[in-house]
Amino acid sequence: MWAFDYGADDVTLQNMIPSVKAIADLDDSAAEIADQVDYVREVTGAEKVNLVGHSQGGMHIKTYTQMHDGANHVFHAVALGGNFHGTTLGGQSEVLAKFIAFAPRLAAFLASTAGTQQVVGSEFMQRLNALPDTAPGVLYTSIYSPADMTVTPNSSSQLAAVDGADVVNLALGEVCGVAPRHDKLPTDWAALSQVIFGLKRAPGEEPEPSTCVSEEPSVVGS
Repeated sequence: MWAFDYGADDVTLQNMIPSVKAIADLDDSAAEIADQVDYVREVTGAEKVNLVGHSQGGMHIKTYTQMHDGANHVFHAVALGGNFHGTTLGGQSEVLAKFIAFAPRLAAFLASTAGTQQVVGSEFMQRLNALPDTAPGVLYTSIYSPADMTVTPNSSSQLAAVDGADVVNLALGEVCGVAPRHDKLPTDWAALSQVIFGLKRAPGEEPEPSTCVSEEPSVVGS
């Protein structure tokens, strides 16, 4: 398993907190991630990788496969609350878009460049939405929650399948009966159980409630 930080460089309020990443221009972050995937393939000798990403990280599954021609190098792709089509932030996008247009530098300073670019209708999102969501040969699992108020509506986290792509859009409320917030998706046990399902599933396999885990599995000592 390989995990890494990206998108650290931006003139933004968030830079006051060293641990905060994924704030930089999305095109720069997409290129950085593509370079990292190529590096992992080089040092491991793997022809293909499995990708797992939360929120913006989920969106970058699409930037890698569609903007950086990485689809041939991906086997399974799993997103948690992926912002594939732009967010309305609970219906605030119209007001936010006006503020961003009026004071783009201030908006980027307050919310980060990446933050402003992820609002529905942004120039970046228009370019991303002009590309197919998916690519042939990749097994996609997009996991989302009805309680997600960061990436809204849930359709922003749903992927459309092209011919040859295998796509499961997995609503946690329907499959597992849970509704974690956006920020809790990476630590919610039901969501994590579906990440494992997404990484292991066979082509055409659909999720079942039996694959859901609602709490941390107990460890029995020997």
